[in-house]
Amino acid sequence: SVQRAHTLAEQLTQLPGVALLFPDRPFFSEFALRLPQAVEPLLRRLEGAGILGGIPLARFYPEFPDALLVSCTELTTPDQITRYV
Repeated sequence: SVQRAHTLAEQLTQLPGVALLFPDRPFFSEFALRLPQAVEPLLRRLEGAGILGGIPLARFYPEFPDALLVSCTELTTPDQITRYV
């Protein structure tokens, strides 16, 4: 889980405008991202592709309207990481 989450986070933060919300804090299998676009439309597009994209943090923390919580498990495959990215 840890290795896969870190692989996904590393690849996602290479995308323009995508950054870890808390870059100086360690994480295990979940991490928060700051996105350069609205979270909800992105999640709908991912869902349309059969991907559960994460949890929009604004639901619980309105001060983070552009943030998304992402998680990996030991069942997350390298192909799924590539597809998500």
